[in-house]
Amino acid sequence: MAYGLKYELLCTSKKGNLYTAKILEDGYTDPDIDRNVPINPFSLRKDRAAVVKGTSFEFQIREETDFEFISFYTSNPKKYLIELYKETTLLWTGYLDPQQYSAPYKPAPNNITFRASDGMGLLKDE
Repeated sequence: MAYGLKYELLCTSKKGNLYTAKILEDGYTDPDIDRNVPINPFSLRKDRAAVVKGTSFEFQIREETDFEFISFYTSNPKKYLIELYKETTLLWTGYLDPQQYSAPYKPAPNNITFRASDGMGLLKDE
């Protein structure tokens, strides 16, 4: 199936650049959901490796109701495609790490952190 836009997260950097993180779900056809993000919600990192270095992208999203993002914890590692844009330029793409979902044990609203990976780090074992 095709990926449909589920969430679009907007962030303006200290330098005034507009960054957008798009969370696309496989088979999603409903309208996208507007969601606020906390201050400094995005972090793009290089993974530690000797030769082949993958990258990972951490982002925060505001949970409005308890267990709202429980669907992110899935056995399908390619259910959620994550894209990071600077203005209109695609900078990074990868898949949500489904095993990384954790939420504080307190009522919503909460800021929840997720991590996505480009999968390049898996090549170091080949």
